[in-house]
Amino acid sequence: MASTQPDQRTLPELLGELAGETKSLLKKEIELARAELSAKADEAKLAILAALSGLALLFSGVLIMLFGAVFGLGASMPMWAAALIVGVIASVAGVMLLKAGVPEAKASKDMTVTEKSLRESAHTIKEQLS
Repeated sequence: MASTQPDQRTLPELLGELAGETKSLLKKEIELARAELSAKADEAKLAILAALSGLALLFSGVLIMLFGAVFGLGASMPMWAAALIVGVIASVAGVMLLKAGVPEAKASKDMTVTEKSLRESAHTIKEQLS
């Protein structure tokens, strides 16, 4: 059965309790942020290592294919002209890929769960204090 008596605590006691709970909440939010950042850092390290390894192999394969294209064209024209044609085509393709990828990288700035939680907590604290 619920108690129907009013709370007998004084305003200073209530404010002290609010300050303690706010401090506890902020500590928990900071711990959560640290744990999330640590986990994300570990995931990012592995992802970057895999991406760099793949990029190195891909770059090697592209270079070999470009040399093959130069030698293939070199059979029917001077080698310098074949190298120039293949180089220009590869450069244009690279510029197009960069132009397509840079806006996508800038657009991927999503708010993390911790950021949302921190904002909600700050909003709740402001409401309680006012």
